[in-house]
Amino acid sequence: MHHLVGETKGLNKPISYGRTITMLMSDSGGFRIEFSSSPDFKAPDTHNYLLEKRGDFIAWGANVYHQAFVERESTTLTIRWEPSRDLPH
Repeated sequence: MHHLVGETKGLNKPISYGRTITMLMSDSGGFRIEFSSSPDFKAPDTHNYLLEKRGDFIAWGANVYHQAFVERESTTLTIRWEPSRDLPH
């Protein structure tokens, strides 16, 4: 997905489920993802990660609140999947 500075698509996301990975695909960018264990994103339960160069990525699991902010024009690839409940662990 191509993201422009100031877009709001990354706000008000539901709690995550399964597994997710987001990778920066453009040569450069500024795509910040914020994670929290609470829906109000209050400190100290909030952590920020900035994807700035091609190949930077972040992966996360279930039951995490997240939101994204476009600080510089960016192109990202996001893959989400839910592990099968039928497979042995």
